[in-house]
Amino acid sequence: MSQTIHNLVSPPTTPRKSFWTISRKLLIPSVVLMSIVSLGLIIYIATFTIRRNQAEASRDLTRTLTAVQFSLEDLQSLSLGLATEMANNPQVQAAFAARDRELLTEITLPTFEVVNREFDVKQYQFILPPATSFLRLHQLDNFGDDLSSFRFTVLAANETQKPVSGIEIGRGGLGIRGEVPVFYQGKHIGVVDVGLDIGPAFLENIKKQYGIDAQIMLEATAAQTATFAGSTSELSGPIPELLIQASTFSQPFYAEPAVYERILNGETLVSRLNFNERTYSVISAPLKDYSGKVIGVLEIFSDRTEIIATQSQSLILSILVGVIASVLGALILVRIINQTVQPINALTETATALAGGDLDRQVKIQSRDELGVLATAFNNMTGRLRDLIGSLETRVADRTRNLELAAEVGRSISQVRDLEGMLRDAAEIVRSRFDLYYTQVYLTNQAQNSLILQAGTGTVGAELVGRGHSLPINTNSINGRAVVEKQPVIISDTAASASFRPNPLLPETRSEMAVPLMVGEKVVGVLDLQSNQSGFLNEEILPAFEALAGQLAIAIQNANLLAETEQARAEVEKQAARLSRANWQGYLDAIHKPEALGFKFERNQILPLDEAQAGSAAENTLAAPISVAGEALGSLVVEMESEDRKTQNAELVNMVAHQVAQQIENLRLLESAERYRLEAEEASRRLTREGWKEYVTVHADQGPSYLYDLKEVRPYHQSKDPLMDESALSLPLKVRDETIGRLVVQGLGSKDTESLELANVVAERLGAHIESLRQFDQTQSALAQSEKLFEASRLLSQAQDLQELTASTVKMLDIPEINRAVLATFNYDKDNNLDSLDIIANWWNGTGHEITPIGTHYPLEVIRVMPMFVSPTPVFFNDTATDERVDATTMQLVQRLNLRAVAVLPLFSGTRQIGALILEAEEPHAFTPEETRLYTSLAPQIATVLENRRQFEQAQKQAERESTLNLISQKIQSATSVEAVLQIAARELGHALGAPLTIAQLGVKDEK
Repeated sequence: MSQTIHNLVSPPTTPRKSFWTISRKLLIPSVVLMSIVSLGLIIYIATFTIRRNQAEASRDLTRTLTAVQFSLEDLQSLSLGLATEMANNPQVQAAFAARDRELLTEITLPTFEVVNREFDVKQYQFILPPATSFLRLHQLDNFGDDLSSFRFTVLAANETQKPVSGIEIGRGGLGIRGEVPVFYQGKHIGVVDVGLDIGPAFLENIKKQYGIDAQIMLEATAAQTATFAGSTSELSGPIPELLIQASTFSQPFYAEPAVYERILNGETLVSRLNFNERTYSVISAPLKDYSGKVIGVLEIFSDRTEIIATQSQSLILSILVGVIASVLGALILVRIINQTVQPINALTETATALAGGDLDRQVKIQSRDELGVLATAFNNMTGRLRDLIGSLETRVADRTRNLELAAEVGRSISQVRDLEGMLRDAAEIVRSRFDLYYTQVYLTNQAQNSLILQAGTGTVGAELVGRGHSLPINTNSINGRAVVEKQPVIISDTAASASFRPNPLLPETRSEMAVPLMVGEKVVGVLDLQSNQSGFLNEEILPAFEALAGQLAIAIQNANLLAETEQARAEVEKQAARLSRANWQGYLDAIHKPEALGFKFERNQILPLDEAQAGSAAENTLAAPISVAGEALGSLVVEMESEDRKTQNAELVNMVAHQVAQQIENLRLLESAERYRLEAEEASRRLTREGWKEYVTVHADQGPSYLYDLKEVRPYHQSKDPLMDESALSLPLKVRDETIGRLVVQGLGSKDTESLELANVVAERLGAHIESLRQFDQTQSALAQSEKLFEASRLLSQAQDLQELTASTVKMLDIPEINRAVLATFNYDKDNNLDSLDIIANWWNGTGHEITPIGTHYPLEVIRVMPMFVSPTPVFFNDTATDERVDATTMQLVQRLNLRAVAVLPLFSGTRQIGALILEAEEPHAFTPEETRLYTSLAPQIATVLENRRQFEQAQKQAERESTLNLISQKIQSATSVEAVLQIAARELGHALGAPLTIAQLGVKDEK
């Protein structure tokens, strides 16, 4: 312990000074943050400048593209205007209508020469429908050719007889076409075609006007529709689908191929290209013909080289300014941080000296800021530390001793298995080791509402335990409070505590502590400690007792678990023994095996052991039980010549008895399994046999046998067809080893081995196949039955009343012979005996004997002469005239009612028979299994409807009674005199009950 105190004041190993001093922790992040901010500003400025320039370039290019498109529209209007002016000239119309080419040339050629000089018109011609050139003013000697393969504007104008204008590819290249129809005397005679070129000259004009470059590319497929020379350069386009048509560049260049694929799909894109150390912004737009179809690409180039150079210079200047600002900021931060950290360095030096053992060192900081306050608090802490170290050694020694004692007590109690002895020893060990006045242990009861004293030290503890001392779990005692709060309760001075309850048996208690014994969050008891010294039990000694309480709680849990485990093991062994005896009683059942079985070896012979010999034994015998799972099933008895040999061979006899027990148990299990297998096979064969019996019965009219006479397969009837020879081969048809038929083959010799093997294989497979067919037929029948039952359930649930319910049942059975049906309900007396029967619903098809009317009442005397109608099980009579179950009395009834076929379906509500549904026929009918199953399956649903109706009627009657009672009560309460009350009571009660006489009277007379 002195070594521990020495370690607190001796100089520790001085740690190596870290690189990350406070100055660097403040400076480096600040500089980094400042650099990040500067870099962020530079990046933002650069990004903003670049995006702004790109946006300006995009806007400029878009405006230029719009202007170029307006120029194309102006050319389109010009071409249409020139063509319209010519088409509206009467002289032109007359000459064109007369097909006078010379006159038409004489009239129009001067005009063409003028507009050619003014507007650079490349084409001016007259075209006959549909597209035959009549006169080319720009090529007077070229006419008569068909232009319909590529001059679609001409075709459209001649077809619609309306003006058409727009971009089109012709023999002369790409141009603006204006087509105006010409009419003469109201008749359409052709069109005037005016074409303006939009080739290199058009692009050069745009370049001069807007200061930009441009190029036009045509879609290859569109260009192939017309053949023209010199309209494209020798350079190919950016993709195979495009051909360069005109460009202001001597060497055209392009964007990425993917850009042009998107433009041909109708998009307009802006991109940036670098070519010959120049940077261009390019807008690429689809070029559409007169019909709106994309036939090429129009690109406009803006040289941005100088603008980008200016932009780069601005960025470089911004970077330099940012770097200079960051450096100046870092220098300023270094100055500020050094001034701030200097007092902290002084505080660090003092703390280092204090750690080295110099407790007299003081921090000298004169400032009044937070560092000055920290220095004052540090000096105060140093003074308190000097005082604390002075008393620390004694306190540490006491606590160490207490913990060592707690560990020793824990080791002692962990070696005890018995709970009662363990708690008694634990209480005594704790009392003696810690020099306590009294120690006791409480455990909670099963209901968790009381503490039961289990152990206490000395004569006082024995007396309290003997009289079953207990405490309720509440806050009235410190032990109950410890359980409720799940925390230790300490009373250091009982004289000064208002909550202490003195015990007359323990008068010298001066301090007390109750520590809960907890396993997880569950309190299993309380360790109560009492001392005759005031202040001995306090917070400082509490950790030792808490550790001890934890070990004691675990020991209690382990003891309880051990007891529960031992009890469970004993129960399992008892159950195993009972199960073993039950198994052997079932094995030795006097049917398969005798109830008692034994053998003896005597005079070198094995002989059966009779009951008289089994109970007798000689004096010098050695007996060992034959036990299975702890249950003695028999014994192995050996007679010895002397007592010495009996002792020597006891172990051998016991081992042999053990081996016998194991082997007979194994043999019993094997034989029982074999017995169960045989029973399962027998059950399977029985099911097969019964299934085929039912199948043959149902299909008796179809004939279960067939014959092949080398001509055809036909049903075989033993009464009509000749019998097979005795020499014929007869093979059994088996299913699960059950013979269900035979396969007879005539003409096979006994030596024809191959044919015999084939016949056996066929018989085996035939048996399996017809069994599959029978099961399939049975499944289909069950499915049909389920569908019928579902339909019946639907009809029954939709029935509005009992009449409809009865009719729906007859309809679902669909038995033509049934012509009557009645639904009867049973009435019981107060002793729950059948009293009478009422007909509540009926059905009649109108033929034969009339149906029993609804409301017919049969008393018990009548019911006794027709017991079949009140049978608790379904009854089916195919023909009452020949059925042996019909007695003489019942026969008279069925003859009077002309009943031949009858089906009685009992209806139950729970275990109580509430009625019956009876089907009657005046003709015999053999009820099939499907009909009986369906009819029987309807019973629960019909009974449910009947019971619901009965309960509804009872509820309705009860409601009527309540209503009548309320009405009478209201009238009685409204009366204002005694006479009126009596009159109302007599009148209303008489009306309600239908009584012929009702009297309400009062009489007060002295009795003598």
